[in-house]
Amino acid sequence: MASFYCSEYLKESLESGDIREIRNALLAYVDIDPAFKDHVFQDAIDYVAKRGFDVYEPHDPDLFAEEGIPDKDRFYQIQTGLRHNFSRERVQQLIDTGRRCMADASIYRMTGTSAYMPPRQKQPSRPGPAAGKEAFSPKSDGQDERTTPRYLKAALAAVLAVVIIVLIILLIYNHRKL
Repeated sequence: MASFYCSEYLKESLESGDIREIRNALLAYVDIDPAFKDHVFQDAIDYVAKRGFDVYEPHDPDLFAEEGIPDKDRFYQIQTGLRHNFSRERVQQLIDTGRRCMADASIYRMTGTSAYMPPRQKQPSRPGPAAGKEAFSPKSDGQDERTTPRYLKAALAAVLAVVIIVLIILLIYNHRKL
């Protein structure tokens, strides 16, 4: 835990003492390492515990107890369940499921810098998040579907569709003039 980075969200949550906000701040660490390879989630829980907060509550076995669904769906179901019942058992289920089904997911490093960059790559020329905001940087060098703007393809398709419709209208209009 020597290199643990406490996010601004977690710091603010700890300062407020709101246990629900602390739990939500902890769940943000799951998105950083969904395969639990770097133990940032557990490090965050340990960090909170050292500050005197017990984030766990009694386990509710009936909440999101659905079995037999695909592992990735189960992973997200358990993660959602933690928002309603943050129990040791559910945390362990999430970790076990994440290690099994999210092994190929990118791991992100939290940084306190205003911009971020993946390891072994040059600093991007575009501006990063606003000053003072934390950033996430992928550990892997490859492009990941979570880092590709999905809206770009939809926007290009919409523009292309509009151009085609305009051209068809112009052709019909010109054809009627002749």
